[in-house]
This record gives sequence, structure tokens and C-alpha cells, in this order.
Amino acid sequence: MKFVMTQAVCPEGMQLLDGIADVYVADNQDPNNYLDEMRDAAALIVRIAKCDANAIENSPKLKVIGRTGVGYDSVDVKKATELGIPVVITPGANNRSVAEHAVAMIFALSKNLIEAQNEMCKGNWEIRGAKKAFELEGKTVGILGLGAIGRETAKICKGCGMRIAAYDPFMTKEQVEGYGAKYYEDYVELLKDSDVVSIAQAVVMGCKRYLSLLVIVSKEFVGYLLAAIGPIALGKIYDVCHSWTMPLVLLQGGDTVVFKDLYRFTREAENGYKKYMEWLDRGINMVFLDNPTVSSDYIRQMMTTAEQQDIVTKTAMESIIKLLIIVELDRGEKQRLYISQSIKDGIAASNKKSGRKPGQLDKMSDALREDILKYLSDRSIKQVDLMRKYNISRNTLKKYVYKIQNHNII
Repeated sequence: MKFVMTQAVCPEGMQLLDGIADVYVADNQDPNNYLDEMRDAAALIVRIAKCDANAIENSPKLKVIGRTGVGYDSVDVKKATELGIPVVITPGANNRSVAEHAVAMIFALSKNLIEAQNEMCKGNWEIRGAKKAFELEGKTVGILGLGAIGRETAKICKGCGMRIAAYDPFMTKEQVEGYGAKYYEDYVELLKDSDVVSIAQAVVMGCKRYLSLLVIVSKEFVGYLLAAIGPIALGKIYDVCHSWTMPLVLLQGGDTVVFKDLYRFTREAENGYKKYMEWLDRGINMVFLDNPTVSSDYIRQMMTTAEQQDIVTKTAMESIIKLLIIVELDRGEKQRLYISQSIKDGIAASNKKSGRKPGQLDKMSDALREDILKYLSDRSIKQVDLMRKYNISRNTLKKYVYKIQNHNII
């Protein structure tokens, strides 16, 4: 009996086959490149390789195709079924490994490790003051798909002090809560409440195909990050706030982009409308958490209803869509200006009450001065501890440290 492998499995697996079967390890991801070996193969074991109809048809003695994982989208199951060849997977084999990888990505993103590493390698140590990193303890991780991998991810995140929220269309509220997670019937509500999102399910938003890309755009000041596992390519993770143009060339029909609000998508009515209609025509799904009336599903439904009932012309419908975008943008701008002015008024009132001029530091307390001296002398106290203890920002702390170092005590 002959086994063909696209690449070797673990040593323990190779040892099990020793003396039982003739094993050919191709170290090549495409079986079409070694069809001579496939012609007398009884079994094909693939890891991340693709096994298409041509490879299957040209393997007349093939009795089984094995995938060393839980996904089988890389194998032409339809063709295998036609020829009576079962396709088997290894459920549970990689659950912990994939979950750990997802959590590793969460840590990397929450600490801004990739950008920080790249910048420090260039000699830019100022990246340490970018203020993009945040702690995970107390944050909410939203898990889309609470299967074996999702549950394992939740277990690790819980150990980090995170709150667990979950959406799974195949589970009841009691089942989800039984795993120690908060149940969500609507994934959009989960996105609103989550600081971190982990996707552990192939189809979670009604897409016709596996999600190839999901982009989460900034959640308040914390910043949205995405830990993507399963069918989503691990490299397709973007901080859209800082690199908005990069994902556009990679977006495909059926992809979903989630925005906190329409203002994150565009701030110009005319150009924004053109971009919106372009995305709509390309079949890209847009979800606006704070502006659901301009989310693509709602707009498509409205357009379909108008067409079926012959309510308005296509031109009139396009004008209605543009009007909706203008109204939502105007509402968002007014809200932004109101918040901005409220903050300015609050700062002005605080300065007036304390008699402090704008930009002026409060007088340093004796306790703070002593703690800063400890920090400078032996690092027995950390910056973050000082910030928490005295409720001051990192920038304010730096100013106090600078004054002490230069003997300009206040």
C-alpha cells in the first residue's frame, strides 16, 4: 500500500506508517506536479496543499484523501464523492495550536509589536511613545463561532482576565453561557461591545463564500483589532485607521468591512457616495454600527423592494441613497463638533476653577516627587504604576521627570 504526502506529518505519525506502507513525501503542495507517484497511491495526505479534480481523476487507485486539519475546502470534495473516495479530516488535532496562534496575534496587536519592531529596527525609538498599545485585562473578546477552537480561545483569554462574549448561530443561549460566555443573538451587537474580535467560524455573516477578509475599523480610543483564524488568511489583518488604502486592492465581492460609523468610511458626501456605490456594485458588504440605515444589506433590500414594486426609478433611488449618506454625515459631524466643544469647555472650566493656565503643570506633591526619584534611581517603581497611582498621563509624567532631572522642581 502506498501513501503520498504533500509534506511530512509529525515524527510520531511517520513512525506509525513505518513498515505498514510505502510512503512518498513530495515536499510539494500541488499533486499535479507528481502525477506519476499518484497513479499507484492508495492514500493522499495533504496539509495546506490543494487537491483538485485533475489530481483526483489521475489517481485511479486512490481510496482515501486525508487532511491534517479540520478544513476541507482545499480538496475537491465533489469530485472525490463522484469517484467514491472519502475525504477525512482530523478534528481536534490542531484546536489548541490554532487557539494559541490566535491569542498570540491578539497579544501582538494589542502591544503593537509588529510596527514597534519594524520602527525600532530602523532606529526609531520614538515609536515607544505612539500610545497604540493597551492591556488586555478587563477587555472584552468577542468570539464569532464557539466551536472547539473558539472555546479553546475563550479559555486562554479568560486566563488573561478578559471578558468573553460569543456569537454562534448553531448554539442556544444556555449552551453559550454554559461555557462562561455572554450570549449574543446578533453578531453586530457583539461587535459593538467587543474590544477584540476572534473569528473561529467559516460563515458567520451570511456570506455566500468563506470570508476571505474582515476589516474592523477603530472602536473608540481603544482601537479595534482582529484576530482572524480558520478560513481567513492570517496576513490579511489591517488597522484601517492608519492604512486605509492598503486593503482596497484586496477586497473581493462577498468580503465584509465593519465600520463604527459612516464618518470612518468617508467625510465627503459626493466622493463618499461614489465610493459607496462602487463597493456596492462590487458586492462588498459594508456594516456601519452607528448608522445601520446606510449598511449595505439595508440599502440592497431597499433597492430590491423599490425595483420589485416599481416604486421609484433607478435615478431616484440613487438620489435617495446619496441623501441618506449626506444626512448621516451631517448628523455625525454635528455630534463630533458637539463633543469637541464640550471637551474644550470642560478643560477651560477646569483651568478657570484651579487658576491654572493652559499647558501649566499642577504643583508636584511630595509623595509623587519621592516616587519619581525612586523610579530614576533604581526603577523599583514602574512608570505605569506612577500613572495609575497619581492618575496622570504618560506625557504629564514625562514632564515631571524632566523637571526633576533638570533640578527644576515645581
